[in-house]
Amino acid sequence: LKGGVEKVTSGGASIDVALKSGGTEIVSAGGVASDTNVSSGGALVVSSGGTADPSTIFSGGTEIVSGHGFDASATVFGGGKLFVRSGGSAVDITIASGGTAINSVGANLDAVVSATDSGTLVNSGAVNVRNGGTLTVGAATLNNAGSINLLGTFSATELLIEQNVTLSGGGTVSMSGNQSLITGGSGFTLTNVNNKIIGVGGLGELGSAFTINNESSGVINGNGTMFQMELVASVTNAGLIEGTTSRGLFIH
Repeated sequence: LKGGVEKVTSGGASIDVALKSGGTEIVSAGGVASDTNVSSGGALVVSSGGTADPSTIFSGGTEIVSGHGFDASATVFGGGKLFVRSGGSAVDITIASGGTAINSVGANLDAVVSATDSGTLVNSGAVNVRNGGTLTVGAATLNNAGSINLLGTFSATELLIEQNVTLSGGGTVSMSGNQSLITGGSGFTLTNVNNKIIGVGGLGELGSAFTINNESSGVINGNGTMFQMELVASVTNAGLIEGTTSRGLFIH
């Protein structure tokens, strides 16, 4: 579709639509857009009650997931942009190098199985790594002004660092359940500029070469009541590392 607007309404479906310069597809309540490709100048708008499953956003293309809209398994390539607005949600997205995803206040990005950020992720809402899921960060920066929630109650749930990453934005990384894990390999370093890393679970794994650099405004707080936070990674600390409950923090 080059130029013009296509609307997918309740009970309707579109399959393999290619959106190009000036072409816009609007998916409203009850509508489903499958395998939509969004190229330069094209736009996919998922409105309240609409679903995109999946979508691929190429350079110059844009997808907007509005309040109560839903996207499953979007891939954002270099130069493409995904916007998740307040009330909207996206699941298991892949941000390739040069791609951008912006998760607004009140919006949700969920890693149910696996989500990957190798581009630019700007989070002001909630990123929820569900029980057994993995959020892999292979980008140099992670801007978190909202919350990243590791919900590892029964199965290993990971924030996996795959290169040297700077965590900024002043938000919170919340680890709930003793199966929550922040780790990395190959000697990678997570630099915590100003986030609060709180809860229970593991920071690093025995035998790994993972390092945490906790800068002056960074906080690491073990505050569990049933389980403890285990600090296994090598740490350079200029900020605050503490345990504030009886279970608190265990440093290997």
